Amino acid sequence: MIKRVAIGIIIGAIAGTLIFLIATAPTFPQSIVVGVACGLVLAILWPSLQSLLIRLQLEEWRLEQVEIQGLKFISAGYQRRVAWRLFVEMATRISTQPLDDLVGDDGIALKSLYDLFRLTRTTISEMEPTRSASGNTVETYALDMLNADLRPFLSKWHPQWETHVSAAGEKHSQEWELHKQFRSELSELQTKIEVRARGLATIAGLKNVDRFFPISSVTDT
Repeated sequence: MIKRVAIGIIIGAIAGTLIFLIATAPTFPQSIVVGVACGLVLAILWPSLQSLLIRLQLEEWRLEQVEIQGLKFISAGYQRRVAWRLFVEMATRISTQPLDDLVGDDGIALKSLYDLFRLTRTTISEMEPTRSASGNTVETYALDMLNADLRPFLSKWHPQWETHVSAAGEKHSQEWELHKQFRSELSELQTKIEVRARGLATIAGLKNVDRFFPISSVTDT
């Protein structure tokens, strides 16, 4: 919105100046000189203005309708950027990347999931709500992930991990009696989050998403 106002002010100021200078030129030759000078100014500024206009046209005004798991979404530039940011976070964390039972640390995995929860919540809270949308949006899609996927998992496993750490100290997480169960449920969660990530990639307009999940078990999003 701020960008559109700024561009409107700049274009209006330039157009107004041109009209005023040409209209107030006392003689015909002088009006030609003023017109040429103004034309040169426009020619110099036009590439920058054109770049901004094209960017706004493609990113801010272009509306797309996409379908994810039977749900229809309408997104514009800002929603696509939010979807891209969340996708990057999800696709580069343990939330979607495989973790063998014999490697990694359960506590670090839980922290990564909590960080994803917090970042997603912050990102959604700081964005402008999608207006004139009566159905699904990028923010409602992400909120569903928080409430239906991440929150239940963290609510269950974070207290149990804290109890283990308090009792066992700095022992490796593979010695945790609930380690295998935790990893099993983590794997199930990863499948759910990957589905969410693929949905966000669709909203963002990303192509060839499979390359980010090379051993994915998800076949239909």
